[in-house]
Amino acid sequence: MKDLSNYSEIELMTLLAGKKQQSEQAFREIYNRYSRRIYAYVYKILENKEDTQDIFQETFVNFYETYRKQKTLDNILGLLLKISRNLCLNYKRNEKNQIEFNEEINSEIMLKNENFEVSTLIENSLRIIDNESREIFVLRLYEGLSYLEISELMGINISSARTKFQRAKDKIKDFLSPFLSEQYK
Repeated sequence: MKDLSNYSEIELMTLLAGKKQQSEQAFREIYNRYSRRIYAYVYKILENKEDTQDIFQETFVNFYETYRKQKTLDNILGLLLKISRNLCLNYKRNEKNQIEFNEEINSEIMLKNENFEVSTLIENSLRIIDNESREIFVLRLYEGLSYLEISELMGINISSARTKFQRAKDKIKDFLSPFLSEQYK
């Protein structure tokens, strides 16, 4: 088996459209390059390992099917994020029993537990912002996408992406401030 780790996206796309063995190798390399980022993105949006695993797998299946139909692509990660985003949105839309976040109860539980982890706090803070703002926050902070990339991916204007990111950041900061100030006293 040939090492494709140094291949460019264009070279991988060429191989993906090729014969079965080349196509499988190229797909494996694409999976190896982007699977962690896609899984992390989906998990931050859905916050459930089982649902994340389903959407994650479906993302790569849809990616392969989409590419086989179009045979042209200029940004692999962009397409993977777009597919996973759409799948997450569809899942969220179909989900009937969303649990509302109760900040008071969550705060009481967290105050009782002296050894809470910062990552748990951050994950809880993500629940207090609306889905679209959470998605923008995750894309910007965790995926490192620019506001332009976010606006293109989500079909919104750049200033909207910037504003929603800032509002999400402010809400999270407000939520975290009591916990962080206690920790650093």
